Amino acid sequence: SDTSKSVAGGSIVHVYSSRALMATLKGGYGNDYLVQAALAKAVAAKGLKQSMVIEEYQVGPHEQPDSAKWITNIYYLVP
Repeated sequence: SDTSKSVAGGSIVHVYSSRALMATLKGGYGNDYLVQAALAKAVAAKGLKQSMVIEEYQVGPHEQPDSAKWITNIYYLVP
């Protein structure tokens, strides 16, 4: 949230308000491709174009060693 400080190895990207399709992945990242494919199919079925993908790690390996308890929200932004 503080865009005045740089982060080593990172860059700051401003994302404008946008609509999105979102899915939640529960568990390890091994099935991530299934969620990504379902979102891409939904975007295409609605005749939309995806502009950016955002993955929001609600619970991940740093908070929970049991991958069955990881939670990731995946957003496909559509203008």
